[in-house]
Amino acid sequence: MRLIRAAMATMVLGAGAAVATGAGMPAGAVVVPTPVACYGSLRGHTLAQPIVGIAATPTTLGYWLVASDGGIFAFGDATFHGSMGGRPLAQPIVAMAATPTGGGGYWLLAADAGIFAFGDAPYLGGGPILMDPYAAQPITGFSAFAATSTGAGYSMASANGAFVLTFGDAQYLGLGYLAGDQSPLVGMTSITAVHAGSTVFTSGFWEALGDGVVFAVHDSPPPTNAQTC
Repeated sequence: MRLIRAAMATMVLGAGAAVATGAGMPAGAVVVPTPVACYGSLRGHTLAQPIVGIAATPTTLGYWLVASDGGIFAFGDATFHGSMGGRPLAQPIVAMAATPTGGGGYWLLAADAGIFAFGDAPYLGGGPILMDPYAAQPITGFSAFAATSTGAGYSMASANGAFVLTFGDAQYLGLGYLAGDQSPLVGMTSITAVHAGSTVFTSGFWEALGDGVVFAVHDSPPPTNAQTC
């Protein structure tokens, strides 16, 4: 097996739109160094339930951790806006995402597609969703969640990768996960623009499986809009 690591940087294009890129950055891009530091953790603390997600603040000077019971822990410049800790949940929390605005806010995703919005995060729709309305079959619990760069939309995916829901300005771009894969889908993250050679994909997402496989899905015409990394 061969591992290839590409240098990554943050670029600012036009009116402050930040994107991630590797080699072959477009001419005129302004590279902005992004500091990465530790702002605290729960090391040594006894937790009622395990941590299942993390989200960074827009400044990258802080982050939130979320536990499966909905408890929120804020570090650095992250502001606590509320949580589901101590409240009854039909299904455990499995993921979270933060808004891109300076005001601060975040969404929590439950395994039944339930959405809990705090701070300036808008509620745009969600579960509970336990059955596939098209195939009349149970849905394997939702496990992955990502917000759009505008903060006006989000996507979620089921653990078996067979079901993706989009809300707000999030685009439905199909499924990256392949039906024959046995490892569960554990995470996803949105892409606003990725420069790859001479092609620019304006939106899409990556999906990560428990075995480390990554799928890339973008907005070019199918079937070329999905690939295994």
